[in-house]
Amino acid sequence: MAFMLSRQEGKLNRQQTMELGHHILKAHIFKVSRLLMLGGANVNYRTEVLNNAPVLCVQCHLGHHEIASLLLEFGASVDVVSENGMSPLSFSAAGGHLGLVMLLCKRGTKVKTSCFLTEDAIENYEKGF
Repeated sequence: MAFMLSRQEGKLNRQQTMELGHHILKAHIFKVSRLLMLGGANVNYRTEVLNNAPVLCVQCHLGHHEIASLLLEFGASVDVVSENGMSPLSFSAAGGHLGLVMLLCKRGTKVKTSCFLTEDAIENYEKGF
């Protein structure tokens, strides 16, 4: 069911999205996520949360290292940004997710002084070092 919903053309409606989420949670999320990506899921998909943040930004915000790594493995852009300019690095630093900050840096993310980082995010980032 999850595979069928992930292969649909166009956006899923709310019911389909809830159903897809339900099936993913019932299964092993990492394996299902890999299968979805192998099936052609868009790894740069813009979500409806966090100012239409790309899925990598959302995973970095939540601190989901394994899924973020998987998205990068399947070609997610390391420097995508939400509509308010926050990058995966910004979300990782803001959440204090040092492992994700390091992963993104190893993957070549651009660290910009113009990057939208709050003082709290910078402080969390610095505490990790």
